[in-house]
Amino acid sequence: ASDVYKRQVDADNQTYSEYVNEDSWFDIDNILDHTIADNDTSETYTITVSSMPNGSTLKVDGVNHSIGGSGEYTFTLSNKIIPDIQYKAPSNFSGDITGISIKLVAHDTDSDSTHSDSSTVSTTTIGNTTIYDTEDEVILNLYVKPIADDVTLPDVSTAEDTAIKLFENIALTDTDGTEEITQIVINNLSNSWVLKDHNGNILLTGDGSTDQTIDVTSVSLTNVKNYTVTPPAHSSSDMALSVDITVKDEKTVKASTETDTDTFNHTLNICLLYTSPSP
Repeated sequence: ASDVYKRQVDADNQTYSEYVNEDSWFDIDNILDHTIADNDTSETYTITVSSMPNGSTLKVDGVNHSIGGSGEYTFTLSNKIIPDIQYKAPSNFSGDITGISIKLVAHDTDSDSTHSDSSTVSTTTIGNTTIYDTEDEVILNLYVKPIADDVTLPDVSTAEDTAIKLFENIALTDTDGTEEITQIVINNLSNSWVLKDHNGNILLTGDGSTDQTIDVTSVSLTNVKNYTVTPPAHSSSDMALSVDITVKDEKTVKASTETDTDTFNHTLNICLLYTSPSP
């Protein structure tokens, strides 16, 4: 029996390198192909994908397999056909993943096998004949570009005539240290609502049409979390405030700085709690 493992690879005929976006799938099967001359059906074929980072996901024929500390997953080919194989790096990861091994092993149990490469991984002995497994391998290098993720901005509530911190609980969803909030725009602050900075300075008295841009990079997110709005006097009318939040994700990928910036619109609901007047 004989087999050839073909692949679309770099000049060394062994390594395949590609850029992918953070949290996206890479189609491994697109870089693999094989031909088989196994007329007596004595061979079985397995693929082992190894050296994957902990937290990766390997999808084989639509079934997700979570990769743990071993970094490895092995499966047997059905009808000697390479299935749909997709790989995804750990959640929110960006950077370099190099040296992922994709190995095809052909195991022949027929005594007329011509395989005799003693450098391969295992053998089968039938009578006085030693049969060597044959294997071929592709090394996959993935360069994962950062993608800015949305934030969480919980709704807030306060008693009427009382200031409330708008952004006290704003938070990044990607907390690996590569992302930051760079800008917040408060859109069309309602009439007579008053926006103050962390020092209590009035930035804007709402007129229903004027926006306020906050340069978070200059002010710092810690200070922005102490910005407040105060509703109009004696009002108990809630407000749905439109807020645009810009996030930057930056990481070194293949020795170059890669940056992605995106802006997400949120509706921040501010609930005013009615306070009974003193008798």
